[in-house]
Order: sequence, then C-alpha cells, then structure tokens
Amino acid sequence: MNKQEKIEQFVLKRLDEIARTLIIEYDTNRYRLFDRYTIVKNSDNTARVYYNNDKEILFRDLKIAVSWVIFHNKTKMQEAERIAQIDSFLVSIQFMKNLYKRRKRSKKLEDYLLFDTKLQRVSDQETKFLLEMTKYINMAYTSQIRGFENETKRSQRK
Repeated sequence: MNKQEKIEQFVLKRLDEIARTLIIEYDTNRYRLFDRYTIVKNSDNTARVYYNNDKEILFRDLKIAVSWVIFHNKTKMQEAERIAQIDSFLVSIQFMKNLYKRRKRSKKLEDYLLFDTKLQRVSDQETKFLLEMTKYINMAYTSQIRGFENETKRSQRK
C-alpha cells in the first residue's frame, strides 16, 4: 500500500467516524442522524423515524423524535422506551381533552361538572408528562453536547 492509498484510507475512516456523530438536514422536512436514522417531518408536525432499514416509529414532534434517536443511538433503551411511552400518553391525553371539551358543552349541569372534572384531571396528567418529557429532552441535549465536546477534544489531541 503506497502513501496515497494510506492517506485515502485514513480520510475515509475519519469521515465515516464523523458521519456517525452528525445530524444532517437534507431539506426542510428530512434529517439524517448518526448515519443510521432518518427523520421525516410530516405536514401535521409529527415526525416519523426510520431506522434499521425496516423499522419506523411516529412521534408528536421533531424535538421528541430527535431525543428518542439520541438515546436509542447511545443504546440507552430504557430512556428511549420511556420517551416513546410518554409520547403515546400525550397523544392519548390530547384526544381525551378534545373529547371532554366537546362533552363539556352539555346543557345538563351534572354532565358539565363531570366532564369539567375529567378535563381538569387529564390536564393535570398532561402537565406531569410534559414535565417528564422536558427532562428527557434536556438530558438528550446535554448528552449530545458532551459528545460533541469530547469529539472535539479527541480531534485536538491527534
């Protein structure tokens, strides 16, 4: 192997390592993360994640999808699963809130009070889950920043 081939091999290896740490925006609604995941933002602001060539998962928004990908990529499956679970809870809660708001318009006082109470309880649950989701989003962001800082330090040492 001559010197040119060694340099090319080194550059290709280094580019491959860099691609595994990048988040690339292809266009306004499509992203490639860590050279393994593709996120497509839909017209209704939901985000669909494609991974392992045949698997996909749908999230309420892009920020949640990116957080899930960060944890899944770092094989922190417990956190990734919890994010998916909270996301599905939030979707269910939004559906229930819409249903209760429509039912709350009832002319009967008992019905109004019943659905008002249910709506309040569901809103409280939503607040709890949103706080937990915010915690996971912040953890993913911090983890990713640390990873970039460590990569920069390693590059400076070489």
